[in-house]
Amino acid sequence: MKGYMNKIARINLTAETVEYQELPEETAKLYIGGSGLGAWFLSSETGPETDPLGPDNLLIFAAGPLTGTTIFNSDRFEVVTKSPKTGIYGEASCGGRWGSRFKKCGFDALIITGRSASPVYLNITDDSVEIKDAGSLWGQDTFKTHETLRNQAGKNSEVACI
Repeated sequence: MKGYMNKIARINLTAETVEYQELPEETAKLYIGGSGLGAWFLSSETGPETDPLGPDNLLIFAAGPLTGTTIFNSDRFEVVTKSPKTGIYGEASCGGRWGSRFKKCGFDALIITGRSASPVYLNITDDSVEIKDAGSLWGQDTFKTHETLRNQAGKNSEVACI
């Protein structure tokens, strides 16, 4: 379907695995954009019993069909999860260049589950996601983390960090 990369990356931090799956065309048609995809994955894969701070909750980064195009203000992506504050749907709409770079790597969504035994970060490149050790980044603020990762990956890279 036009505007979609038709690929989702699923990361399980507990098992330290990365799996890829195709985005079903019907899902892309029914749940348009990053918000729609995020809401669909969250509602279909979690329930009232899912602890918002537990390893079974999903942390979803999703981009819509216009992300990465030249349409004004289209470089957006959504971060969706079950909110620890409310226990229900939570979403953040984000700007910057991360969304378009993510789409250029070949993905529509990144779905993270599990709990890592140590600090890690995800390195996303053309058609692949790697789980990498972030021990050296632990305790740094977002400015220093951003600078360190961009220096490692190159000036054309983008960083989303907390």
